[in-house]
Amino acid sequence: MSKDLTLTKRVKWMISVIAESFNIKEAIIEEALKPDNHITPKNAILLQDWLEGKGSKALLCYYQIQDLSIGDEIKEANADPSIFLTNGENERLKDKSIYFIRQTDDKKPQIALDVEVNDPQVTYGELSANCLVQLHKFMDYYYEPMINQME
Repeated sequence: MSKDLTLTKRVKWMISVIAESFNIKEAIIEEALKPDNHITPKNAILLQDWLEGKGSKALLCYYQIQDLSIGDEIKEANADPSIFLTNGENERLKDKSIYFIRQTDDKKPQIALDVEVNDPQVTYGELSANCLVQLHKFMDYYYEPMINQME
């Protein structure tokens, strides 16, 4: 069983970032990250591995209805949205995600747990499900007129 990391300063800071972004109570996120949570038991393991420098440098947090794979089909579960962590490889993003990127040295990949503010070890931000569409619109709006003027 993984450790309860929700009491550490680093994870408390991460919880506040997630709560602010999704506009939900910190207690909901804290509960979702506890090792004894039966709805999303993988969260605590993924969080612990990421903080220890194992696996992907990216950790994503979604607040959405999870998908169910039924044969070749993917359908939404008939449930309320929930907080869950992922590396982004198997779960599709439907709305918005908060990402945390581990910026540690490969020789010492562990993240300090006694830090309660953003520091150089962790970068974070938001991704939307349509971020490529937004990038395309941005480029059309700003860069296409500049390129047209150059011609």
